Amino acid sequence: MSLEEFIGYDQYNLEQVQSLLVHFGELMPRCFALYEGSKGALPVVKDETALAFARTFLLCQKSFLSAAANIGRRHPDDAAAITRRAIEAACLALAVKHDTSNLVRWKAQELRAQRWSDRGQGRKPQRLSPDIKYPADHRGLEELRRYAGVVSDTFVHFTPEYLKGHGWKIETEADQHSMALPFHEPDQRRIEREFVVLAAIHVRILDLLDECFDRAFSKNQNWIEKRAEIMRIGGRLNDLFVNPPAYAEGEEDSTVQESR
Repeated sequence: MSLEEFIGYDQYNLEQVQSLLVHFGELMPRCFALYEGSKGALPVVKDETALAFARTFLLCQKSFLSAAANIGRRHPDDAAAITRRAIEAACLALAVKHDTSNLVRWKAQELRAQRWSDRGQGRKPQRLSPDIKYPADHRGLEELRRYAGVVSDTFVHFTPEYLKGHGWKIETEADQHSMALPFHEPDQRRIEREFVVLAAIHVRILDLLDECFDRAFSKNQNWIEKRAEIMRIGGRLNDLFVNPPAYAEGEEDSTVQESR
């Protein structure tokens, strides 16, 4: 397989998912529209805190688009790492809303500068652990942080869980053994599930950002209805995993082009 063929598989898979998969067609455009509909409610940036919130909003929207494209190309593990970073950003924004001094602690400018200096001089940088104060008993925050922990072990870090989650194939001929790895995720149900999860995560990210902007988004009834529609559709599609209509867990979709 050449590099050109790998890229071709990526493009083919994305086009197939975009045109044929209901999980993409029903959820991804609606999530994008929810982000776009939120922009009109963003306040004028007047100070450093508001600037941090605005930047977080735009970075989260970019993360949504990048993750959706990666899932569509059948790289859900790469998409999860992108989504985890968006969760971190949204959770930090809420922490800054809770206590503006969190922004100073997160920046840790002197320590970060020292870490870069240490690297430049070949020394091990000092550990950086900003003491961020998060609001207590915040359901939305805890849901997102819990998901971030799951994807850290499953997708982001090189863990046994990450290693196990790939479709390793061992072939034996006589006494010779060979191993292959599908470079594109062949499990159709996994692709569908990741679109449902992505939509749910970004709705919750927007909920946190809505709080950061003093409920500017949810003051709009149309925004509330669009949000509810995404969650309703996501719930319906998620129910399909209980009784899948056409294929079983692990069965490959005939439309996917995979590389090894």
